[in-house]
Amino acid sequence: SRMRWAKFSQLVEISLIFFILNLVGVFAVQLSLLGQEENEFGEVFNISWMESLYWAVQTTTTIGYGDVDIPDSLRWFLLFYLAISTYFVGSAFGKLRELNANLESMQKLYLWQQQEASYTMLADFSGRPDDREHNKNGGEDEEDHDEHDILDPEIDQFEFTIASLVLLGKITSSDVRPILEKFKKLTGDNNKIT
Repeated sequence: SRMRWAKFSQLVEISLIFFILNLVGVFAVQLSLLGQEENEFGEVFNISWMESLYWAVQTTTTIGYGDVDIPDSLRWFLLFYLAISTYFVGSAFGKLRELNANLESMQKLYLWQQQEASYTMLADFSGRPDDREHNKNGGEDEEDHDEHDILDPEIDQFEFTIASLVLLGKITSSDVRPILEKFKKLTGDNNKIT
């Protein structure tokens, strides 16, 4: 529901800005035609409302085929209109990219919230190998191990937090690696700072 609303509101905002920009272009062209005088051949420069819309859309989207002539009185307006239109197109692409990133983030958060504690999750979060897979794939039998050699994965709140942040895409494992290396350097074999 939140994802649909975010997507809908972002698309409505982009469409509304696009619509307003095109209306401004259409009315600017039509207003510039009001004061047109006849040329030396007795013709009055005329552009229909549909041609004005066509010109505005292709200018706003920065396509600009150049097949519609506009009155010379619009040259200064056109400079500002092109700058604003170019900014709009860049902004629209940026908002669509932001929308995509937000949707991915919401999906990751939803999947993370649905995740239950399991042996696999604990093994993944702890960074310890999954002994069950090792034994299935021709590794040593459990009977050959001493009781203390087989460790069930367990994690503390800090490991859970770091692993969750990595899964949610808030940080990457390359962000965490230098911190862990610094910790190992400070603690040595002790694995604790005292």
